[in-house]
Amino acid sequence: MKTLQLAVDISHMAMQRIRPATSSAELLNQTREILENKANELGAYHTCNCIAQEKQDDILVEEYKLAYEFKTLSFRLLYFRPRNAWQIQDFQIENA
Repeated sequence: MKTLQLAVDISHMAMQRIRPATSSAELLNQTREILENKANELGAYHTCNCIAQEKQDDILVEEYKLAYEFKTLSFRLLYFRPRNAWQIQDFQIENA
């Protein structure tokens, strides 16, 4: 059940982080910092890459892969532009 606990931890962290509007780079850096104490489950950090970006009018979706020694995590960020400024609306982890 280590995988389930990791997913719960990351989801909780994600919801805490999206409340103040922040950039994707800030959010991913904060995620990496929090995951540093999960090194026994994930292994050493390798890379973070944006693998997809889709934009339709005032909605933008970005997908990222955070690669660790033992596991690769997929993140999806949903942005909304209510008044000419992009805001993170949702942050999901795909495979923790």
